[in-house]
Amino acid sequence: RENFNYTGSWRTQCKDFLKAEADYKKLVDDPNFKLFPRQFQVWILTSFAYNYIQIEQFDEAINVIKERVLPLNENLDEAPAGWFVAPIEQLFSPYYALSLAYLGKGEKKLAIESYKEMVSIRDSAIGAIKATRGESYVGLRIEELEKAISSKKK
Repeated sequence: RENFNYTGSWRTQCKDFLKAEADYKKLVDDPNFKLFPRQFQVWILTSFAYNYIQIEQFDEAINVIKERVLPLNENLDEAPAGWFVAPIEQLFSPYYALSLAYLGKGEKKLAIESYKEMVSIRDSAIGAIKATRGESYVGLRIEELEKAISSKKK
């Protein structure tokens, strides 16, 4: 987690985690939250999970990602009429958060699996961006998991 530098909500940055959690819950549990594009929902719910990672409530983070985020994390390029979303199918950040949470719990095997999924989605997205715009690189890394992945390739 030494490379973890997430810039979440203002309250999270100010270490008012209980208020941040209450704010996130109010937003994501509101019935109108489902009216937003799935891409937005995935992004906000993943931010909610990062809040739990910040305060080392790893089981809560895992639960949010597995139960609420991953079921939504597909066909994200579709949006309700009047909404603009980025032309991407999936976000890789939920898998990054999941790898952080598993690593925080000491469950390295599950952390590696989640991290591999993140790398796959990230690399696919980077390829699509380069093909259309010829730019960008997203360098999310967890050194410990990078080493574990590279050692298994040999």
